[in-house]
Amino acid sequence: MEEVSQFEEFDYVNTKNQRRKLLPIWIKVFIWIFFIFGGIGILLLLFAPFSDNIDLSIYGISTTNPKSIAGISIILLFILKGMVSYGLWFEKKWGINIAQIDAVLGIIICTATMFYGSYSKVGEKL
Repeated sequence: MEEVSQFEEFDYVNTKNQRRKLLPIWIKVFIWIFFIFGGIGILLLLFAPFSDNIDLSIYGISTTNPKSIAGISIILLFILKGMVSYGLWFEKKWGINIAQIDAVLGIIICTATMFYGSYSKVGEKL
């Protein structure tokens, strides 16, 4: 006598795109936004040596000089966000890990910028 499993249908489910279906719609929207930012970041990295005035800003860091340390850092952050969106959208094994690294890095940069901004303004008044 052969037992019939009620869970057989789950054994043959196509596992492709399973994680993508679990993503909420707002994350899918931001994935595409950061795809665009990542592509723009790559273009900015290529064209930065030829330009002197590009407005860049993220996490409270802003600059108009793409050749400065802040400008290169901002461009690299855009590229990192593009890599995160690529990893999440195409379900790469490293996608979730690099997304967590990006989140922690974002929190650290925002916190540092917040404290640096408040201390630099206090120093200017004295």
